[in-house]
Amino acid sequence: MGRIKNKMIKRIGEEMLKRYGASFTNDFQANKKTISKFNMECSKSITNMIAGYITHKVKEREKPRIHEEQPKPRSTAVKYRNLKRL
Repeated sequence: MGRIKNKMIKRIGEEMLKRYGASFTNDFQANKKTISKFNMECSKSITNMIAGYITHKVKEREKPRIHEEQPKPRSTAVKYRNLKRL
């Protein structure tokens, strides 16, 4: 399991995705360079955390959503068979 990001990292990451979403890719190194282009004056570790969060969100968007099938209703034969055991 990964580390939980604090609110500041999430807030900055979401804001940057909203403003410059087309500039980010699913490549961590490219996202670090993109963040430095926007003159984010923060430490290297904070930049890395923001780039990691943005990379995670971009990959999450690209992943196709799979809808689970609804469970099929049980037939009446199964219900009666279970009653016979009682």
